[in-house]
Amino acid sequence: MKAAVVGEHGLEIKEVDEPKPKPNEVLVRVRACGMNRADAMVASGMAHGRAG
Repeated sequence: MKAAVVGEHGLEIKEVDEPKPKPNEVLVRVRACGMNRADAMVASGMAHGRAG
């Protein structure tokens, strides 16, 4: 599956293994999501903190 991850050069789209849900967990398919300016700045290294 494809995932947006914070990589060496900022936000990158990568192919990753599909996670396996544990008991009492679900795996949700996401077709689209938003990203705000603060998340983009953290991903690019221009701000400190955690994206999300």
